[in-house]
Amino acid sequence: MIGILVASHGDYCHSLIKSGEMIAGKQENVVGIALEEDGIEAFSQKLTETLNDMVNRFDSVLILCDLKGGTPCNESLKYVLYNESKIKIIPGVNLPMYLEVVSSTGFVKDINELATIGHNAGIQSIEVLDI
Repeated sequence: MIGILVASHGDYCHSLIKSGEMIAGKQENVVGIALEEDGIEAFSQKLTETLNDMVNRFDSVLILCDLKGGTPCNESLKYVLYNESKIKIIPGVNLPMYLEVVSSTGFVKDINELATIGHNAGIQSIEVLDI
């Protein structure tokens, strides 16, 4: 099974997961980690511990970050560079992307395929509605 890590500035990750639970139910393979006021060093340590655990428990891990170039994404990239493992990162997570990813983990076994599904869902969910 593929593990899902949602990483963000503040409580966004936890709120996203909670909103997803309202729609798709609780997901046993999902973990949220927030960059909080205790700073980057504390976040990096929590991230490393969490990813070490997830890499051991799951076949691969998909990290959904809130912002490309932000600390959660950058620290995730550092982890991937220093640890050889099956991890993919998608920055710019939104609720439609999250829901598509968690609903696909039951039948998609390839991390690259799941990352493509998530990426496409995120892009397709954003549009200007002409009224």
